[in-house]
Amino acid sequence: MNASIECAYFLLHQGLPFHGHDECECLSNQGNYLELLHFLSKNNEAIKRVTFSKAPIHNKLTSPDIQKDITQAAVEEITNVIIKDLGDLLFSILIDELRDISIKEQMAVVLWYADNNGHIIECFLGI
Repeated sequence: MNASIECAYFLLHQGLPFHGHDECECLSNQGNYLELLHFLSKNNEAIKRVTFSKAPIHNKLTSPDIQKDITQAAVEEITNVIIKDLGDLLFSILIDELRDISIKEQMAVVLWYADNNGHIIECFLGI
């Protein structure tokens, strides 16, 4: 589980996508999350013993649903830290909407505030 969380943390920190449209085992590139987990398992014997083919069949922790669950938990923790940091300070919310070629709408939400030292903090909250 720790390796899965570390992979998610790394990808979130770097702002990288987790996977593409297909993570089939037959592909040479299964997406950032699985490729990073493969890399870690090749270079760490403890991780290698409990991942992929060595993991229990229903407990591989590699499905897109698991990736989304780990990401959602990180989002909740980060949001709580931002709210705690914000305290009673004034803030501004920027909401921007975009419609792509398939007419799907996406909305980005950004929070702006000045900390106690007068530094402007900009926090991307989600799409």
